[in-house]
Parts: sequence; structure tokens; C-alpha cells
Amino acid sequence: MLTACGGGSSAASVTLTGSVASAKFTPGSATDPTVAASYWQGAQVCVDANNNGRCDASENPVTTSSTGAFSLTTSSASAIIADIGTTATMSNGGAKNPTRTVYRASIDQVNEQGSQIILSPLSTEVVRMMEANSTSYQTEKQNLASRLSVTTAQVLADVNTVTGTAQTALLREAHQ
Repeated sequence: MLTACGGGSSAASVTLTGSVASAKFTPGSATDPTVAASYWQGAQVCVDANNNGRCDASENPVTTSSTGAFSLTTSSASAIIADIGTTATMSNGGAKNPTRTVYRASIDQVNEQGSQIILSPLSTEVVRMMEANSTSYQTEKQNLASRLSVTTAQVLADVNTVTGTAQTALLREAHQ
């Protein structure tokens, strides 16, 4: 969604919306733990302008809601991060994050998902594979989808809304 002010010299801004999704692991037997879909409440989301892996105050971060939702207004579409500190809690059960975590979404994912950007362990995995392999977003998204036996539409979707064997595969990978 693009919005602009009425003055002739005003710059346009872009509002990026989405959710910070994750997997909640509950130990069970060695062969049958429980991995359930969840969201991070209290995570900060920002454009990491200085690329330090943190949402600094000068980067105008927004905080996710109880459903992991965020709405971030910035000067242009950009890669974004979710800075999930130890005060963030899981929507499924309320457990606090035991250690600071950062999820990432590439500019390609931001442009592709538009009004429902999903920051997750899987979006981070795609970015890391792009960097490690010097490949494109589409290539690594397809590689991850193929490895998990899910569609490219499912691989970076909100794991809370995917069902069946695809959700199981995404949750297990997100937990890894």
C-alpha cells in the first residue's frame, strides 16, 4: 500500500504489514515431540538501515501484537527484520523467548508478499541461502520448497494457516 501527503514536496511512504510466525516446540519422546504453530508477541520489526541485525531506536521499529501482527511505515519497500528479544512471548502458551533471535525477509519477499509479509525461520533460511550461495530469491525459495516437499506458495506462508503435511514439514524445519 502506498500513501502520500498532499504537498508537492512530500515524499511517498510505504506501509509494510504482516506477521512474525514461528514454531513452538514442546519436548515429548525422542520420536514424537510436539511442534505447534505460533506467533511472536512483543518482537520489534524494522528496516535494519545500518545492517547490524538489531532494530535500533533510530530505525523506528514497531512492536508486534498478540497475534504477531505488525504495520511498519517506511520511505520505500525494503528488506526487513524481526528482532525478537527475551521479553517477546509466544502467542501459543505465552512462553518467553529464551535467547534473542532475528528473522529476516529479503526485498524480493517483501515485494512478492505485499500486504502480508511473513517473517519466520523459513524466510531467514531463504535469505541465508541466497547469501551463502550467491543465488536469487526465487532459486532458494524453490530449493527450500523442494527439499520440504511443499509448494513455493506454502514455503514462506504463515505456518499458522497452512494445514496437513505441509504444515508439519514447515513446523519441523522452523524448529530446526
